[in-house]
Amino acid sequence: MTLEVDSEMNAQVEEVGAEPLVFIPDVALFDVEGPSIVDDF
Repeated sequence: MTLEVDSEMNAQVEEVGAEPLVFIPDVALFDVEGPSIVDDF
């Protein structure tokens, strides 16, 4: 499956019938307190 995400975070799928779930987290990178972004979720 090919998933294209543009600079405005719009996702498009090329394959007919594919319905992926897309999650783009909204993270303030300079406010991350854990050792990684994953730890702050």
